[in-house]
Amino acid sequence: MLPLAIEEQSRQSREQIDAMREELLDTIAAHGDDLQFGGTHQRSARVALAKAMALLATAEGGVTILGVHACTEDHEGCPGSKTSGAPDDAP
Repeated sequence: MLPLAIEEQSRQSREQIDAMREELLDTIAAHGDDLQFGGTHQRSARVALAKAMALLATAEGGVTILGVHACTEDHEGCPGSKTSGAPDDAP
């Protein structure tokens, strides 16, 4: 879901991104308990979290949350980069 959200957001205007950011913040703040423990708003909270991660992926160095790294540009120390210093045969 995260790569799809990143792709969708890449086609949106700055105004659309700003409006979406506010909506995502409201959803996560209002339904964070459903996100963690389950409930009627669990699905919408999960979608909001994925979209928020996609927004954060555009920041310098990307974002890593719960062991998932997302970024839109290769950078030093990127877990998905061959130049991160990890051996080629590392798991």
